Amino acid sequence: MRKPLTPREETVLWGLVARFLETKSPVGSKFLAQQNPEKLSPATIRAILARLQRMGYLSQGHLSAGREPTDLAYRHFIQSVVRHLRDEPRADMREADRLASGGSLHSVIQGAVDRLARATHTLSFALKPALDEIRLRVCELVRISDDRILLIVVSQGGDLHEKVIPCTRKTEPGFLRECANYLNDTFHGQRFESIRTRIRRELDRSRSLDGTAPAALRLVAPYFLAEPHPREICVEGFDRMLHPDGSGAPMGSVRSVLLELEKKSLLLDLLDSVSRDERRVRVMLGEDLPVPGAADLSMVVASYSSADARPGLVGVLGPISMRYDQTIPIVFHTARTVTLAGSRL
Repeated sequence: MRKPLTPREETVLWGLVARFLETKSPVGSKFLAQQNPEKLSPATIRAILARLQRMGYLSQGHLSAGREPTDLAYRHFIQSVVRHLRDEPRADMREADRLASGGSLHSVIQGAVDRLARATHTLSFALKPALDEIRLRVCELVRISDDRILLIVVSQGGDLHEKVIPCTRKTEPGFLRECANYLNDTFHGQRFESIRTRIRRELDRSRSLDGTAPAALRLVAPYFLAEPHPREICVEGFDRMLHPDGSGAPMGSVRSVLLELEKKSLLLDLLDSVSRDERRVRVMLGEDLPVPGAADLSMVVASYSSADARPGLVGVLGPISMRYDQTIPIVFHTARTVTLAGSRL
């Protein structure tokens, strides 16, 4: 078991990691002595740095150079940042109201990801609910022609979905209203997954029956019985990851993780792990990311919830030397504001 750090060692390590993340340059004892609240001498600081290096928290290119944090130091720093996260109810509430003004969960998530990308200068993303997971608020049936109708579906989160459906007989507007009323009375508030199961079961029982209920189910069956839509990923800020001065994340690493994001397997696994985790934010460094070539990257994620669907995920992907002291609170509060905004829809 690793020996706990003393308060002095904690303070010096925190100061060094914070300075390194700010400058991306080795940190020397002189600077740390100037910033130390106890006004420790450079010699005392050097002795503490030497101990931290022996313990695996620091590395040093050569004797005259300053020191750099290792992955172990990053993990210790991250744990401390997560422990000290604080709720900001007023600020979160104001931001939630702004995000909710778009009127739909889609606009809330898009606004949150845009905000994350601007605030953290990283690639920001959100894993949106799958269509099968959302709940029905209302649906409408509109006649387009003698052989086509438009199905309009609005989820509890305010998202709008439309599909043109062919029909084999002429459908009058009054009959379509009756069908829509039946569907809304029967399925309001239910998940699409449950609606799909119910429609399939009822159609098997009533293939030869007439009347509003069987007709309504047959009309919307092409939409609800189609292949389930996968979760969507909203991504912003790709250009912020790639800096001409080389300070951003390596292009190859970014591409590897983006390919994994597109496959969704990484984010789905993360969502499962974060949902079960008592910690409010999850940080994955380099080797934690199950993607080849991602050793120089880091991912910070937090889960959000909504009345419309099961939990989703928001997060950022950036270089392993990202400003965790700034990024972790921003990701945490973004997930919180998405949850709050979703509850207002």
